[in-house]
Amino acid sequence: MDRSSPDSRFRFDQFEVDLSAAELRRNGRRVPIQDKPLRLLVFLSQRPGEVISRSEIQEHLWPPDTTVVFEDGVNTAVRKLREALNDNSEKPRYVETVRLRGYRFLGKIRTVPPDLPPAPAPETPPAPASVTIDEPEAVPSPPPHPISPTPNPPPHPRG
Repeated sequence: MDRSSPDSRFRFDQFEVDLSAAELRRNGRRVPIQDKPLRLLVFLSQRPGEVISRSEIQEHLWPPDTTVVFEDGVNTAVRKLREALNDNSEKPRYVETVRLRGYRFLGKIRTVPPDLPPAPAPETPPAPASVTIDEPEAVPSPPPHPISPTPNPPPHPRG
């Protein structure tokens, strides 16, 4: 499966990667992701199920003459990729850490034919119609019963 073509796209679960647009989408909605985490996703997805070493990731993401603390750079790229995928290192669904060896992509990759349009974003349901509740009309209290005592009888004069 070759995803090196700039116009290629692939999907896994609810995600779609469009390389020509450099976009990651979830259920048709664009997910913010930086360049290195996106390139890491593409690199890992080219070899699903295979452990890819940190040094291979380093060589893929940074040119040989780059001066950077690669351990921190790889960690940051993996962390940001997991954030974009809403993945968890404790219970990974997409990016698994293989202790002392590297990382493995767990998603099932499906290629997207070039003529297939991008997955549409789900329609948002219309907002509920505004309902006006009329205040109930004031209902007059019934007149007091003619035989009932008044609520507060006047005091009796003492004499």
